Amino acid sequence: MRPLAVVDASVAVKWFVPESRSADAHDLMSVPRLIAPTLIRTEVASALSKKARAHLVTVEHATEYLAVLPRFFNELIETSELLGAALVMANEIGHPIYDCIYIETAKRRNTLMVTDDLRLIEKLEHSAWASLAVALADWRTALA
Repeated sequence: MRPLAVVDASVAVKWFVPESRSADAHDLMSVPRLIAPTLIRTEVASALSKKARAHLVTVEHATEYLAVLPRFFNELIETSELLGAALVMANEIGHPIYDCIYIETAKRRNTLMVTDDLRLIEKLEHSAWASLAVALADWRTALA
């Protein structure tokens, strides 16, 4: 198993709120080192806020989850360091920059980014960055 993986917000939210593939997200915690850009805190907060408005989680629990989120990671990479390269990538693949920040993190650490965003996986399919992302459902095989 690769000792390192980048996790995006679509995966991290599943650690706190039951969704499809939450079991896969929990199993991913067996990877020895998990990292993410600091952006993950904002993205998970946004997702938890939506879930609270939909009454899937209380605001109190969402706040608690957000407070413990950094403990799930061995390292959080400063997002500002990733913006320039992520901007180039976002422009080239025609995708929002925030997802590209995670991919740039994986590139810089020579590992894979695990996501449950299948639209992103499709966008990357024929790009120079295709080998840097893996779907949550496939992480075990890809990180083996």
